[in-house]
Amino acid sequence: MGTLELLDPEERALIKGIVINKFRGMRSLLDSGIEWLEKYTGIPVLGVIPWVDIAMPAEDSLSLLERRSRSDNTDITIAIVRIPRISNFTDFDPLDAESTVKVQYVELNEPLGHPDAVIIPGSKTTIADLLALQKSGMAAQIQDYVEAGGQVMGICGGYQMLGQQVSDPRGLEGKIGEFPGLGLLPIKTMLLSDKVSRQRLVTSNYPEIGFPVEGYEIHQGRTQILDKRETVALFDDQDLGVVSSNKAVWGHYLHGIFDNSPWRRSWLNHLRKPRGLGTLPTGIPNYREQRDLMLDTLADVVEEYLDLSTILS
Repeated sequence: MGTLELLDPEERALIKGIVINKFRGMRSLLDSGIEWLEKYTGIPVLGVIPWVDIAMPAEDSLSLLERRSRSDNTDITIAIVRIPRISNFTDFDPLDAESTVKVQYVELNEPLGHPDAVIIPGSKTTIADLLALQKSGMAAQIQDYVEAGGQVMGICGGYQMLGQQVSDPRGLEGKIGEFPGLGLLPIKTMLLSDKVSRQRLVTSNYPEIGFPVEGYEIHQGRTQILDKRETVALFDDQDLGVVSSNKAVWGHYLHGIFDNSPWRRSWLNHLRKPRGLGTLPTGIPNYREQRDLMLDTLADVVEEYLDLSTILS
């Protein structure tokens, strides 16, 4: 109530009602509390929305600090390196929604451990985050992890970091120069002023051939494959991404790749196989459809328990 008391009268007049959210228990137990609340504030309580177990997408990257890693009834662990300037963090919501997967965000100063896979996400400033990886020692941890047989995926800026070099001849990110990458893929990237930004629909070559994969490609840089004998194209467009010949290091420019449920499940099955785990079915709806269903479910709950007439009048 302290927040309401601090408001100016003009601001307070804009408040039409109070909503109690995420309530657990018997609704009738709140009746006396609601009566007191309305009498004390002079503002009506428009509804009590019960707790609904829906894994809604995160609003911003700060929510990653509060996100709990699923630890029960999971088969595999995927570690996502929390680089300082992470972008497109919602790329990983579909993985977080998989009941058999534990998604674990790892800070640069933390031990990487021995997850089933490591993902280096997209970055708003690739070179700065690459230098942060190296300065913190996380780059060395990732290199040792791959040497020990681990699986790594880089997305967009993370893909660029996996290569031999990232160069910025025009100082687009602040400093002109050539910067060594992690050396895990035979590629090099040059940052250029013109940005690629487009929707894509391609066909997968790996982990299985023939899956349609939809997403969006957005990056400021051109990546050159230095040795095609050491890589294979992930998709029918080889400029979109590659996987190392031993299938240990994956890199691509396709944001939203995990929204494609058949491809996501295929990649998870690739991680499950060395553990002797059974395969997950790939014939399931894409995550976008699942997300729309979650939003519809939430909207139905709000409509049932909230008096919208006061707001809409």
